[in-house]
Amino acid sequence: MSQRAREAGVRLIGPNCLGLLYPRQGISFRADMPRQPGNIGFLSQSGNLLFELTYLAGPRGLRFSKAISYGNGLDLNEADFLDYFAQDAESAVVGAYVEGVRDGRRFLAALKRAAARKPVVVLKGGRTAAGGRAAASHTAALAGRHAVWTAAVTQAGAISVDTVEELIDMLIAFAYMRPGSPLPGPSVGRPVGPGKRGRRLGMVGAGGGRSVLTADLCEELGLSVLPLPADVERHIAEKAPDLAGWVTNPVDQSILAGSGVGGTQVLEWMDESPDIDLLLANVGEAWALGRPNAESLLARIPERFAQVSGRTRKPMAVVIFPTDYADERLWRLVSGAREKLVKAEMALFPSVERAVRALARFVQYWERSEVSRP
Repeated sequence: MSQRAREAGVRLIGPNCLGLLYPRQGISFRADMPRQPGNIGFLSQSGNLLFELTYLAGPRGLRFSKAISYGNGLDLNEADFLDYFAQDAESAVVGAYVEGVRDGRRFLAALKRAAARKPVVVLKGGRTAAGGRAAASHTAALAGRHAVWTAAVTQAGAISVDTVEELIDMLIAFAYMRPGSPLPGPSVGRPVGPGKRGRRLGMVGAGGGRSVLTADLCEELGLSVLPLPADVERHIAEKAPDLAGWVTNPVDQSILAGSGVGGTQVLEWMDESPDIDLLLANVGEAWALGRPNAESLLARIPERFAQVSGRTRKPMAVVIFPTDYADERLWRLVSGAREKLVKAEMALFPSVERAVRALARFVQYWERSEVSRP
């Protein structure tokens, strides 16, 4: 088949695949696939994984510019598609699920070219002996050693992830977060190296226990959770004198209750502060749902978050938990809030922990990419 196609001047996708998804042109391989175009280009040896991404991350705003299920890659393969997406103006981010490669040198060269132009996130299947056997039966792919693979992908300038959840989180981060700006060099008074980006996180909307856990995780991942900047403390003291010196970072939502200062107001002050580099906003729907004005809260909070997100240059993540509620009223309230956040094109995460991990990798990526530029 390959020989006859070459003789006829025909290129093949597949076999053992679903083919092309191109929402902007109405091209799909199943009636229930998303029709809204996005800016994520995706290549996958597995067709079913595309369905999983759609159902798991569609509610968070994951949208494809184009996605290709290429199966066994008899003719066109992962290197060809990476070269295509590197040049594709409709794809700002590239994601890949790869089980095996036809030509390692050619693949890494294509990966390096793509990663030099835009963020590339790669999930490898067949990392273990069991996974390798499954890959061989799935797409006839030859799996390789995971440590070698990860090192090669990183050296090429791309991001290697280990789970579908990590893949989704990083695609969402790159699709919706602004990169922020590098900190000034020593001549401006900040002794930081070339390409060093700010790692100082400001978070609002957490309870006391969640605040402690978030601060721990941030420190472990290399992010800084410093006390509230003086300018933010000054705003709080002016608006609610009784809170002066009490509110810290991350902001415990329960402390603000009844004070006249809301979490979204503190988020706006953090956005304006030169001493905060990253923003993390937690809707805190579990807290909101227990209040008599839950409906108005879950309508207003996303709107205020969207206002901050619309004007900030800082990377900003928003946390809203999965809508796993047996009570239909609660499910509808939280789903409605999520839809507003997605419509505002914000980077949504289903837990604070996943948001923090994505922010840390996001910052590391931009630091590394700036240092590596000639």
